[in-house]
Amino acid sequence: PSPTPPPDEFPFAERMEAFRRLRGWLSKTKRTKAVDALDSVLLELAKEDTA
Repeated sequence: PSPTPPPDEFPFAERMEAFRRLRGWLSKTKRTKAVDALDSVLLELAKEDTA
């Protein structure tokens, strides 16, 4: 029998909240490249979430 995957420890909303906090910190510390990268990750996540 295939093992059941562990429950998602971080629900989507909590994960997005963490991303937002990270993003705020990154822009405060002027890491624009990191912010851009994070934005594209968030876009991908949003696409998957609505798929």
